[in-house]
Amino acid sequence: MNTKTKTSDDGTGLSEDQVTDIVKKKQRRPQRSENYQPHYEKGDMSRMITDAMNLSSMGDVDMYDPEQVERRVREYLQYTIEHDMKPTVESLALAFNTNRMQLWRWKEGVESNLPERSRYAIKKAYSIMNQLLSQTMADGKINPVAAIFLLKNNHAYKDQTDVVVTPNAPYQAKSDDELKGRYLEDIPDEE
Repeated sequence: MNTKTKTSDDGTGLSEDQVTDIVKKKQRRPQRSENYQPHYEKGDMSRMITDAMNLSSMGDVDMYDPEQVERRVREYLQYTIEHDMKPTVESLALAFNTNRMQLWRWKEGVESNLPERSRYAIKKAYSIMNQLLSQTMADGKINPVAAIFLLKNNHAYKDQTDVVVTPNAPYQAKSDDELKGRYLEDIPDEE
């Protein structure tokens, strides 16, 4: 008997080859939609590297001088406009010649005594990036999973389920003896 036409013993009525094909198809990775495929054109990576190098060479900023901090935020945002670049926390950190964790500490006032105006300028930049990220997600211009990751990682979003526990204590005993007495009252008498 030819194995290509032989039906399998699993009761489906399919040939062994058909069953094998189905199993192979199921074992493959699911097809990604066109929207989630990376769409890099020739030169995209060079442009991104050049942007990162330019941002990191903007020079140091005296974080205790609010005017310098505000100027750097404006320069950074202007750079992203001129170079058609998505603003990110990481690239803002490059513009300040630091990393994203230090930028967050400055924004939150952790381990620093930066002037409020300097902190406010950084917070404003974060707010702008948050709004852009939310808008691009709402417009379907970014993978929602990536957007959620970035919002949670950089903008304090979180999954949260609130559980409210209400104590339901019918025995509001004032002492252990009173509690023991109330407990014993509830035990049925054995006759």
